[in-house]
Amino acid sequence: MPQYTLTVLDVTGIQDYIFGSNRVPENVGASQLVHQATGAWVRESMNEAEVRHNLMPDDTIDASRSLETDETLDAEVILRGGGNVLILFRTPKCAEVPECTKVPKLAKATVSKLTRKLLTAAPGLEIAVAHHTFDWITPIGGPKEHGAHRELYQKLNQTKQQRRSSTPLLGLGVTVECRATGMPAVAYEGDRPVSAEVKAKLGQQGAAESRLKTMVAGVADGYTFRRDFGALGGTEGEMSYIAVVHADGNGMGKRFEDVLTRFPNATDNRACLNALRDLSEAVDRAGQTALCETVRRMTVAFQSEKPSAALQRFLAGLSEHAGKPVIPFRPILYGGDDVTFVCDGRLGLALAAIYLEEWERATQAATTIGQAYACAGVAMVKSHYPFVRAYHLASDLCAGAKQAIRVVRSANPTTDDASALDWHFAMSGITGKIGEIRKREYSVKKREDLTLRPLMLSAPIFNPAWRTWDTFDRVTREFQAGECWRKRRNKVKALREVLRQGSDAVSQFRHAFTLPTLPPIDSSQLALQEGGWAGELCGYFDMIEALDFYLPLTEVR
Repeated sequence: MPQYTLTVLDVTGIQDYIFGSNRVPENVGASQLVHQATGAWVRESMNEAEVRHNLMPDDTIDASRSLETDETLDAEVILRGGGNVLILFRTPKCAEVPECTKVPKLAKATVSKLTRKLLTAAPGLEIAVAHHTFDWITPIGGPKEHGAHRELYQKLNQTKQQRRSSTPLLGLGVTVECRATGMPAVAYEGDRPVSAEVKAKLGQQGAAESRLKTMVAGVADGYTFRRDFGALGGTEGEMSYIAVVHADGNGMGKRFEDVLTRFPNATDNRACLNALRDLSEAVDRAGQTALCETVRRMTVAFQSEKPSAALQRFLAGLSEHAGKPVIPFRPILYGGDDVTFVCDGRLGLALAAIYLEEWERATQAATTIGQAYACAGVAMVKSHYPFVRAYHLASDLCAGAKQAIRVVRSANPTTDDASALDWHFAMSGITGKIGEIRKREYSVKKREDLTLRPLMLSAPIFNPAWRTWDTFDRVTREFQAGECWRKRRNKVKALREVLRQGSDAVSQFRHAFTLPTLPPIDSSQLALQEGGWAGELCGYFDMIEALDFYLPLTEVR
């Protein structure tokens, strides 16, 4: 009976590695190194170890070749994505010990070559590795906690828990410290000493640029992208602000679990591996499609024949490089259902909503995935705010939006899944977790909330049903450019603080300054337009708070 070994290579600490700097070139370079570690370097390592494999020269997987049917293969790459690589190695049985389960030499050689490459070409980037050898009569899939695939990932989790922490040499008394990592500097970038890790990241700029241009080819040919956060931020007064957007698919792990559960028998092993690969590649295509469409819709809005006054002012402030307008937008981490990008603070909310729309559209068109949803978090911060903290804030906001959906669906199991987004303006830094901040700064009494966030993208599964992005978009536009409100901007901003005092104070404020009723939200809630509150929920605080930090990029709905 043929014997095989499943090997998983898992890049650890991706977020801290990528987002540990406030400099876009370093973030982009780090992302490219992670991409290389699960792509080209895996192929190169197998070549150096003389392992015959099914990776093409462009690092795509040749799915037409499999170990069972192609005797010229020593290893078959099953999937790549999310910082993971899954490889199936042919494993000859030991003559002396028929049940030998030692890791095959080719698998060990591949890992050895790859880790050596990481040490020299990507200092600071670490991987965890696990192997599981099994006979082909053993199912790869199956119900929970069964099958070779799940046993492999149990070993991976044990490896992560038991591995020793990396302890790099902190330097000697004569070394210069890198400002970004605190490690000994090995070179200078201008007059700035940099460590081996930062030097490796900066060395990936050309490859990262090529990868981005290839992905957005045809949708942003007339534009170029920013390389530093300071140039990304839009201004409010004397300050410059950026938006860090993190989006993640809902329940994608469960979809892979469902694939494993669908193939419980050993006779299904090949079908199981193919299904895992197909799903992984479909998710990756959907994520890239959604991001490309987000960029396309942004550039289409920039080229509108009748741009709004706010958009005209924004476009007038765009700089040029090599004769092309520079888009204040930069994807940092992309691939699969997980994406992080940074942009001008005024574009963050609009681009997050557009990305979620395009993710829904891309997955609906992909029959391998089926309709899928995602959540996004947007952290609005000053351009020199510690970027790793901004990323974690955006990630926490995304996780909070997911949790809000889970709470609704657990209370009513018949409720469909949906997309949602949340955001936070960290104009003076943040203290505490986002939930604590909301209780402290966005509530006026024990049970009265100023904020509606998170908002559903479209499906009204939250209560009340008007807690949606469409409501936010429509009302904010009305405050910004509506006939009754565009010349009363100062009064609108003052209204934000009056809302803290309750509906009676809002009514008195309106009558004192002869303001009309507030923009309509729900025709059945007339008191909402009169006093700004519906029971214990405030309907307008979010829109007024975002007044200067929301630039619509779509037509009026």
